[in-house]
Amino acid sequence: MIKNGNYSGGGGGAPNGGSIGYASSQRRHRPQLSLKEKIPYYLPCFAWMPNYTFEFFFHDLIAGLSLASYQIPLSMSFAKAVAHVPPICGLLGLSIAPLVYCLLGSVPQMIVGPEAACSMIVGQAIEKLVKHNENVDPIDLLCVIAFLSGSILLGSGLARFGFIDNVLCGALLRGFITAIGLAMIISSIISIIGIDSLLDTLPSDYHIHSVYGKFIFLINNLSEYHLPTAIVGITSFISLFVLKKIKKKLINNKVKGSSFIPEILIVVFITIILSSLLRFDKLGISVVGKIELSDFQLRSPISIKNQNWYNDLIMNSLMVAIIGFFESSTASKSLIYLVDYHHLVDMLDLN
Repeated sequence: MIKNGNYSGGGGGAPNGGSIGYASSQRRHRPQLSLKEKIPYYLPCFAWMPNYTFEFFFHDLIAGLSLASYQIPLSMSFAKAVAHVPPICGLLGLSIAPLVYCLLGSVPQMIVGPEAACSMIVGQAIEKLVKHNENVDPIDLLCVIAFLSGSILLGSGLARFGFIDNVLCGALLRGFITAIGLAMIISSIISIIGIDSLLDTLPSDYHIHSVYGKFIFLINNLSEYHLPTAIVGITSFISLFVLKKIKKKLINNKVKGSSFIPEILIVVFITIILSSLLRFDKLGISVVGKIELSDFQLRSPISIKNQNWYNDLIMNSLMVAIIGFFESSTASKSLIYLVDYHHLVDMLDLN
């Protein structure tokens, strides 16, 4: 409580004498941590490794297999249809990111890997540059975006910018996510009805990259849909919607085990079987096919060739960093009642 410019010490705050002096006193008397106690803060894996048991490994193995069963086709879909990069990039993002987070992550329940909103931002940037620049490899652009966004997050973490999560308006974030969702819906409809190939064949002097531009393109070319692609796409969407409703109804009726129904995996599995039996590729439907690794090479984001793209991709990288941080922060906060609060501090501070 403040009265006449002086702090009275009410409300459970600092004792009489002022909050600033009290906070400074607390910092001066804060016990010094040993190196052994500091290591788990910077490398959280050392906090759980000593207590890890075979029983934990068995449960983690089941959870990992369950997660991979639908994350693998989902990550390939994000890579090819949303981010406009080869499917192998989605697979590498799904396999490497959890290994790194296993060592550096502080929230065990967090799922990391390719994600819709960030993939959409990456795809918008890559689609524009590849369309209007010949001999540009989308993987190079992806490496630059990953490097720049990672550098932004690392720098923000070292500078302790985690407080940004508490000062930005929640409505602003929800509006931004909603806008990305609308952009994904329009782009997905173009792919579902099979006119994305028509969009790719447009001359380079056509600039159709914005949400509005793609919406106008969709309206003007709606009659050019590819029937087999549209049937498969619309049927898959309806199947997911119906299975989701059935699952929700079973959960509400407290049917045992209904929450474990993998509706996404069911649709993916049935579609794969139908694609093999009916030869979707011969019907004109775009399929992933065999994943080739022979021509894939690791790229350096700091090479002279890739440094030329820094100015073009810095804003997209910043948006990827912001979205990644806020989605991770929101997810960690949603787990606050499931795990000890102190395990979430590092995540909220951009550890």
